[in-house]
Amino acid sequence: MEITALRCSLTYSQVARLLALIAIAGSVYFVGLGRAGFDDAEAYSAFIASRATIAEVYETSLQLDPGKGGGLYVALLHFYCEFFGTGEIAMRAFSAAFALAGVILLYALASELFEADTALIATALWAFNPIALIVARWARMYSMFIALAIASLLALVRLQRRPTMPRAAAFGILGAAMLYIHLGGALMLGAEAAILIRERWRGRPMFAGNAGLALTLILFLPIAPSAFAEVHSSALGHRFDWMGSASHMPLAVQIVGASIAIALGFLIVFDPPLRFDKEAEPLRWCLIWTLLPALALLSGSLLLHPMFEIRYIAPVVAGFAMLAAAGLKFASARVRNLATTAVAAAFLIVAIVFHLYSRPFDLWQNIARAVEASDTPSQDVFFEAGYVMGIRQAQGADPESLIEVLPRGYLRIPFDYYFRGTSPRRAINPFRTASARETLAQSARRNRGAWLVSHMNADDLAAELPPGDEFRCDRIIYDPSVSISLYHIVPRDADH
Repeated sequence: MEITALRCSLTYSQVARLLALIAIAGSVYFVGLGRAGFDDAEAYSAFIASRATIAEVYETSLQLDPGKGGGLYVALLHFYCEFFGTGEIAMRAFSAAFALAGVILLYALASELFEADTALIATALWAFNPIALIVARWARMYSMFIALAIASLLALVRLQRRPTMPRAAAFGILGAAMLYIHLGGALMLGAEAAILIRERWRGRPMFAGNAGLALTLILFLPIAPSAFAEVHSSALGHRFDWMGSASHMPLAVQIVGASIAIALGFLIVFDPPLRFDKEAEPLRWCLIWTLLPALALLSGSLLLHPMFEIRYIAPVVAGFAMLAAAGLKFASARVRNLATTAVAAAFLIVAIVFHLYSRPFDLWQNIARAVEASDTPSQDVFFEAGYVMGIRQAQGADPESLIEVLPRGYLRIPFDYYFRGTSPRRAINPFRTASARETLAQSARRNRGAWLVSHMNADDLAAELPPGDEFRCDRIIYDPSVSISLYHIVPRDADH
């Protein structure tokens, strides 16, 4: 049976289970959103969304958060925050709402592809898995990105089932919205294009799907120049932290590994249709949508530099949930139900235990309070300019080019979100260690002390901090989970 003929209807029992799933997911997503403080990335969301005008929101997003498309997330967040503010609960509730919408959309998608029981299992496996739980309670764009990606594939499934111009337009608009949220959407669109290529290879019409993709590209054109600049800017800043060069790997390993990944991608797309089950072709769609983006990042990591970050292709985790649910269909009903309940319950128990017993993240509140409590408003608070990276990774590069992105320092914005004092805030170039050390020393001498908020490791800090025979460099706060420290630098003769 072709994918165009697959539909499912729900019994009262299935409706009750679906509503229970949605209710439990909503409770987990929304309860305790204000328990922890913002991390650095969430503080950036709050800062960008709080700009006075939508034009300022867009410009600030390009400058401070490159690689996130056309700023649709922060634009919507801007209007939302005008009513609800930029507090932890309000901003995270915005993400939680889209996460819950993603759960509902995944059920709708799985029910279009598979039977009702499989759709319910896929929904349960997705709703409570760690990725869904994290993005639901994180004030970033990823829950919106996932919901739009699921909606885009759902629109494509319905478009191929019954092509109409409104459905083609919906598919095109959702695809463009993905790109306006996050440029990682290009990988998801690439997988959908591969699905259409497979449809054509099987002799099925793809005009409506192509029309939708063409509309996506047309709608993307206004931000295309800035989007390409964002990719360059983001790569420029990240190339010394989680990115790096793959050149240390033997060339043969790079070529063989990338070739295997590319060959596997071609096999997934062009392998002959499977005959063992009526849902085999929908299963192939899920395989393409789930594996191709991951294979693309894997190939790029082998040939260029490390780039495999699951959040950039977070929707594929929902695809794995559908694949797992489809696989469980071949087990008995008892095994299927027990396995689903056990996995979902394990996810939930871990999440609940973590919520009850882990220490809430309060690093930035503590840093801000420590500086405020010192009652030293004349002392400068310093931040290291540029992205979070180490000095050794940047050896051989132009020190000025390394701080072109975020010249005020990556850690300045989360500090400013919680700091209520009047202390001057300044930046130093950590890649000019002699100059940075002298700047810190001069400020500490002049004001009888200075503060440094740093992400550097101990070895790099030893080169940056003023000499110990003249200054006390006390580490007031340190969080090993994010390697961020607050130092107070005081001349040794300050008390004499």
